[in-house]
Amino acid sequence: MNNTSLISAALLSTLLFIGCATTTPTSKVEQEPAAMVEQPASEPEEERALSEVERRQIFQEIVLAEDKGTKEAELRFPDDIMKQIDLERELQDKYKEELAKKHKLTMDQLKAIALEGVEKQWPMK
Repeated sequence: MNNTSLISAALLSTLLFIGCATTTPTSKVEQEPAAMVEQPASEPEEERALSEVERRQIFQEIVLAEDKGTKEAELRFPDDIMKQIDLERELQDKYKEELAKKHKLTMDQLKAIALEGVEKQWPMK
């Protein structure tokens, strides 16, 4: 797969990932993408803002997680696109859940960062 195809696949995957974040906002995180991020459950009342540098780094990690899931699925099922798609989604979800846990974010917060990155056309290196 060439670079253009990988970038296209990453963009499509990111757009699918953030799809539900474009519905009617129900939280401050969805209304203002990634501007305010809740602290872990131990301090539910406090919020801290992630800097744009931090959000850009997390966005890069989201893209890498999606790429990893895509590549692994393509290697596992090179001739069965339906199995490939199913495994790709499963792996991408798993890697993004790990990423959210690593950064102490909810999946909604991770989606908000992904949406912000796409909207602002941050590089997907």
